[in-house]
Amino acid sequence: MDYLSTNIKLLNEEQENLWQFRFRSNNLSEQENYSRAVWDDEASRNLWNRYVYPFTDDLDDLMKSKEQVVNDSQIIINKGESLFNNCTEVHRLSNHIDDMMKESDREHTTSTTCYDKGDNLLNTVIKEAPAVDRGYSAEKNSRQKYNSLYSRKQHIYR
Repeated sequence: MDYLSTNIKLLNEEQENLWQFRFRSNNLSEQENYSRAVWDDEASRNLWNRYVYPFTDDLDDLMKSKEQVVNDSQIIINKGESLFNNCTEVHRLSNHIDDMMKESDREHTTSTTCYDKGDNLLNTVIKEAPAVDRGYSAEKNSRQKYNSLYSRKQHIYR
């Protein structure tokens, strides 16, 4: 932003110089009008033709150039401000993306950990399934034996 503020300061100085340049040019025109009213003789015309009028075209060209410099400088400063604002926004968004990437990495680590735990539990279930099945079958057989004995016992006691 220092570069931009320096250019804004220079633009303000150029605008001030342009204003002073216009002011002096207007004073010269007023002086010419005043002197014509007072001195309208051959010597006066010779003086103006020799020393002032040759520079008025240069003065006009110089003023137009100065105005163009001020206008171009203003355009450059506006573009610079826009560029600075865009860079600031890019930096802000870059930081946001960086934060989101870190959050994504944390989420990925958490999901990987959960997946590993789930995978380990599934392997344990798969490994223990035959034992559970045997236990279930044994329990089923025991229940059938019990029910069979119980029903015989009840049949006997009736």
